[in-house]
Amino acid sequence: MHGVTLQDNVRHVVDVLRRLAGHGPLVLAGNSFGGLTISAVANAVPELLHRVVHLSALCLSDPAMLTEPWDVVDDNLLDAPTARIAVPDVRDPGVMRLNWRRAHSDPALFAELKSAMMADATDHQFRVLLDSLDPDESYALLAADAVVRPEGWGRVPHTFVRLSQDRSIPPAVQDHMIRKADALTPHHPFDVHTLPASHVGYFSRPRIFAELLTRLD
Repeated sequence: MHGVTLQDNVRHVVDVLRRLAGHGPLVLAGNSFGGLTISAVANAVPELLHRVVHLSALCLSDPAMLTEPWDVVDDNLLDAPTARIAVPDVRDPGVMRLNWRRAHSDPALFAELKSAMMADATDHQFRVLLDSLDPDESYALLAADAVVRPEGWGRVPHTFVRLSQDRSIPPAVQDHMIRKADALTPHHPFDVHTLPASHVGYFSRPRIFAELLTRLD
């Protein structure tokens, strides 16, 4: 992920959207850090989008959210175990490198990560997810262009799917982001839905997510 920026993500997604334009309404959904990319895309090309959907995804509505502590209790279960699998001495300070596969040989670590990310899955499903994860988490996505703007993102109908069993971005943090965004666009608030799912519950229980997404107008 060295050198990959938020704008690289935006260019890639916008290229896909332009190629899909004309084939029907385009709904762009993102989870977790993916919320930064979908926010920046909606800022850049609101005219291409029918709706943007934050699946317990980061939504920054104030530049201070990039630099200042948030006024909310974040009791997530993910920070502690990921600190233990962080690879030291990574040369790029903008990247956190995580050795997810350590969990395969450490039952206690496996249980902690699963509780934080995917408690509603089987152990086998979580092992498959671990092997699919990119080891690099890039903080380069935490850029000013990811902050939603009323004249961009705010023009696009936006949905927030609260995940009530999420222990990576807990419901209190999700609700804080919803409140902050609604204060930015009070006449165009989030359309909010709640699913009883974990942070990446769509991986193990795709049906409830598909049923919700296909009901959105």
